[in-house]
Amino acid sequence: MRKKVPSFHHFAPALLLSFIALAPLAAQDSGSSAESESSLAFNVYAELLVVEPQKTAEELVSWVGSKGGYYLESSLDGLQLKVPVAHVSAVRSLVQENSEELLSFQLSSGDVRDELQRVRAGILSREENLERVLDYLDETDVRGTLALEQEINSLMREIESLRGRERVLINRIDFAHVNLRFSTRQPTLPDRQDSSFPWLNTLGLYRFIEEATN
Repeated sequence: MRKKVPSFHHFAPALLLSFIALAPLAAQDSGSSAESESSLAFNVYAELLVVEPQKTAEELVSWVGSKGGYYLESSLDGLQLKVPVAHVSAVRSLVQENSEELLSFQLSSGDVRDELQRVRAGILSREENLERVLDYLDETDVRGTLALEQEINSLMREIESLRGRERVLINRIDFAHVNLRFSTRQPTLPDRQDSSFPWLNTLGLYRFIEEATN
C-alpha cells in the first residue's frame, strides 16, 4: 500500500512561502517595464579636464541625486553614475559646466528588448512548471516527494536568477550608465630664459626649481 504524505503546506512551508514572496517582485518589475515604451539602454563616456576632482565629483553627484539618480563609484579619477533616462540629454552640458574642458564625450545606446523578452519567457515557463510540480505533491509517496522537492528547489533558483536579470535590464532602460574620467591640469615651468645678471645663471636656478617641485 502506497504511503500518503502530508500536504505541501505541512511538508515544506518554507519553499511555498519563498515562492509566494517572489511573485510580487516579478509583478512589480513586469508592470514597470510594460509602462515604458522604450527598450533602449543608454551609456555615456566622457573625459573631463578638472582642477579640483573632489569638488567636481561632489557637484555632479549632488545634481544626479536631485534628479532621482545615484552614483556607483566616486574617486579622484572619476565617477560612475546612474542618471534617469529622462535627464540623459542634460549630461553633456552638465559636465561642460563643471570642467575646465570637455576632452571627449560619447553617447551610445543598445536595444535590450530581445533579451528582456527571452528572460520573461523563461520566467513564465518555469513558473508554469513549478505550478505543475506543486500539484503533484499531494498525490505522491515519500520517495516521489523528495524528488519533487529537488525539482522545486531547482526551479525556484532559476526563477530567482532570471528575475534578478530582469531587474538589471529594467534598470538599464530606466537609468543611463554614465562613466566620467577626470584629468587634472598639471602646472608647468616657463621656458628657460637666462637672467640679465650673469651671476644668477651660474646658480642653476631652473634646475633648483625643478628639483624642488619633484
